[in-house]
Formats: sequence, C-alpha cells, structure tokens
Amino acid sequence: MGPDPGVLRVGVLEEPPLGLGRDDACREAVQLAARTLEALGHHVAPAQMELAPDTVVALLNVTNAGLADYVDIDWERPEPHIQAGRAAAQAIDSLLYVRSVHDLQRFS
Repeated sequence: MGPDPGVLRVGVLEEPPLGLGRDDACREAVQLAARTLEALGHHVAPAQMELAPDTVVALLNVTNAGLADYVDIDWERPEPHIQAGRAAAQAIDSLLYVRSVHDLQRFS
C-alpha cells in the first residue's frame, strides 16, 4: 500500500447527468461504496454534475467518434442509443471533431 491519503472528499451523484436512466444495481453499489468510505472516515456528500450545453455537444462528438474502433459489429444489433451515437458520429467531419477535442481541453 502507498501512503495514507488522509481524509478524502467524495462526491456522489444521486441523479445521473443529462437525464439518463439509472440501473438499480448500480445505484445500490454506489450507495454501498459511499457507506464504506464513510465508515473508513472519509467525507461523502451528494454532488451534482452541471454541464454547459457546449460541453455536452463537444463530449458527445468525441465520445461517439470512439465507436469507430468497433469495425466488426453488426450495427443493427446494439441498443438504439448506441446506434444513434454512431449515426451522430458519422454526421460530423474531422474539423468539428478536432474543435470538440479542443473545446473539452478548454472546458476542463
């Protein structure tokens, strides 16, 4: 083990960002992890993720473009939101992709 990190401040998202759905098993796992961290003496508090619309657009452009790595996929089979992400990635050009990467670098 490394050095003691001291008391950590941990933020827990109680609601998924962007209005996305939430799986109950994931929620329960996060709650268990939060309770465990508190029992270890860390500070755990609710957190919110606020993203500006420009940040979301840039993030989706870059994230969706990552689907290009999957070349041997029958694109009729993935879930609809994955298919929509791939279609969105196909609709942007390389200049917009690079601009989105640069936007994310500035936003972070």
